[in-house]
Amino acid sequence: MLAHSPKADVVIPPAKNAVINRRAHALRNRNIAEISAIGRMSWQKERHYGQRNYSELGIQRYKRILGRAMHVRKMPNQEQEFMIRCGVINKMTRIGMPDSFRVA
Repeated sequence: MLAHSPKADVVIPPAKNAVINRRAHALRNRNIAEISAIGRMSWQKERHYGQRNYSELGIQRYKRILGRAMHVRKMPNQEQEFMIRCGVINKMTRIGMPDSFRVA
């Protein structure tokens, strides 16, 4: 993985009973050591683990509303179709959002 994407970081939390293994990936071992030092919840906050949830939710919403497949074949047209679909999702989200304001 590091040869392919050297700046990538492993943010998948290891299992609760995971132990450091010299044959395992170095980033996995680092995560296990950090979790044992600062705790699982602190590790998730430090690694921004919750942000992953938002992206997964966005993709899930996109696929459920607009489908899993693109309708065009060529990549430039797919990029354009994707941008249009994202605009549709954003408009639908804005319509469903309540107007909120602070009351003193």
